[in-house]
Amino acid sequence: MKLNILTYLALEKSNHQLYEVLSLIAVMLILLAFVIYIFTKKYKKEEVRAPLEDDNTENSLDSK
Repeated sequence: MKLNILTYLALEKSNHQLYEVLSLIAVMLILLAFVIYIFTKKYKKEEVRAPLEDDNTENSLDSK
């Protein structure tokens, strides 16, 4: 029974092409989602808004 299924799958080339294309599209979408997730992480936005080291010296001079 197992051998019959394997030979049937090996002979049906037209169905394999469809599955290859679908799996390639799925992998590309997963990679794209992963890249988008990395570039839109929250810590990136927090680092951009973080105060600079020089800001503390300017604030202390203004308050005096």
